[in-house]
Amino acid sequence: MFRCQHCGAVTPPRVSAETVVVETRPRVYPFRKEVAEIICLRHPRPKLETRDDPGGTGWEIVREIRVCPPCKRALCPDPTASTL
Repeated sequence: MFRCQHCGAVTPPRVSAETVVVETRPRVYPFRKEVAEIICLRHPRPKLETRDDPGGTGWEIVREIRVCPPCKRALCPDPTASTL
C-alpha cells in the first residue's frame, strides 16, 4: 500500500508502484584518463587493463514520483498507439 504522489489516492495491497520521471537536466561528463578497468580476454591469461573514459553528454534525473498504474498510463501514454 502506498499513496500515489500524483492523484493522492491510497492503493490497495499488492499493487505495484510505478515511477515517473518528472524533471531532468542536461549533464556534461568530463574526459577521464585511465579510469575504466576491464578484464582483457584476448590474451592467453586474462589480465586487467585500464582505458580512458571518453566522457560526453547525457541527462540526469532531478525528480521522479511514485504513482499508481492508472496515473502511469495517463502520464506516459503508450508510444506504440496510433494517433490517427
